[in-house]
Amino acid sequence: MKKGWIYMLLALNMMAGCVDRSYAGMEDEDIFDDTTEPIPVKVHIGSAETIVSKGSGVMGDSREWQGAKFFVYAFNNDMLSTYNVKSKDDSSRCLIDGSKDVPGSSAGKEAYMSQTSNIVSWSGPDDRVYYPFGSESGIIYDFFAYYVDDVEIEEDDISRTEDRIVIRVEIDGSQDLMSSKARVLEDQLAGFLDEKERLYMEHYCYSYYAARKGIDPVFVFKHHLTKLDFMMTPAYNITGKRKVNVKKIEVRTMYRAQFTVADKVNKDNMGLVFDEEDYANLALRDEGTDGLTEGRYVFETLPTPSSRGTAIPVGLSILVAPDARYEVYAYMTEEFEDGTVKEYDEPLRMDITHKDGFQAGNGYKVNISVYGATRLDASVSLEDWNSGGKVTIDDEESFGNNGEY
Repeated sequence: MKKGWIYMLLALNMMAGCVDRSYAGMEDEDIFDDTTEPIPVKVHIGSAETIVSKGSGVMGDSREWQGAKFFVYAFNNDMLSTYNVKSKDDSSRCLIDGSKDVPGSSAGKEAYMSQTSNIVSWSGPDDRVYYPFGSESGIIYDFFAYYVDDVEIEEDDISRTEDRIVIRVEIDGSQDLMSSKARVLEDQLAGFLDEKERLYMEHYCYSYYAARKGIDPVFVFKHHLTKLDFMMTPAYNITGKRKVNVKKIEVRTMYRAQFTVADKVNKDNMGLVFDEEDYANLALRDEGTDGLTEGRYVFETLPTPSSRGTAIPVGLSILVAPDARYEVYAYMTEEFEDGTVKEYDEPLRMDITHKDGFQAGNGYKVNISVYGATRLDASVSLEDWNSGGKVTIDDEESFGNNGEY
């Protein structure tokens, strides 16, 4: 009954906070005894205590993630706030965006992983951000972050309305797109043993008061694309040996999307909505190229039915739109036992499927048996996102991030 009464008080004060975000019920705790000292805004990637290895492209550890660029927004979470207000014009409504660094910018504020911890470093002329203090110490903010890898974003691609921020994007298969809304983690609240104080802390995330108590925003990123890793294994061809040169592999996928990076009403609206009428063939790539290295993927079919071939990874991971199935096109040449080389004008097409479809945030291994340039058999298995050279940025599920914020 006591707990229910506390929640009722919080709810009533949150509604009253449409005009004044300070919480009158906290006065007996003397939480605003001194609000004259500026407190910098610090945000973290993953756990506030540890660095979790992640990244974009072919990365092996967290050091390679350092220097990757994020974009951050922070908005007053009262009912009157709108997401088309920029920090340069009203920093109490929009605490953080890129408008102070780049006049007129609608993007989030640039931030980078620190060299020594998982606290991000702010970029641009405005490299220090402070919470409002004094009479505005009670303002509470919602924090959002997004990562678009090296996708080129123009100012006209960003739409900021009262309730959300949406960016038009096009993917090329090599880019990782992620977003996050910060929420307080259980280990951050573990030190608050008093139930009333714990509830207050949850209510004041994120604010001047929470920062004074050592609670900073933590971003646990969610992947919005599907990762495919291709493996090819030579097989036995009953009609004779073949030497197959794989020159190019393409995956047909949706590639244009609306990326919601902040949503005032429901964080589940964040993510990608693809244009289902617009498809493109995206090519597997090797490091530093736009495709597969010529002559690198040559497979000789096996000499006997009992022989066992060695699986070889082909290209880097490719990141595509989630879908029920994919069309895969393989461009190959074939050399027969007598030395004759056969060129094929058309690629060999394969349809790959998985029993649950291909879902956002999941990694899949595409295992291809090579019988010749006219026959490839494929099977698909679910795998960890980390496999195949991609390094994740904190999986939401691993932090129990499937509940409400």
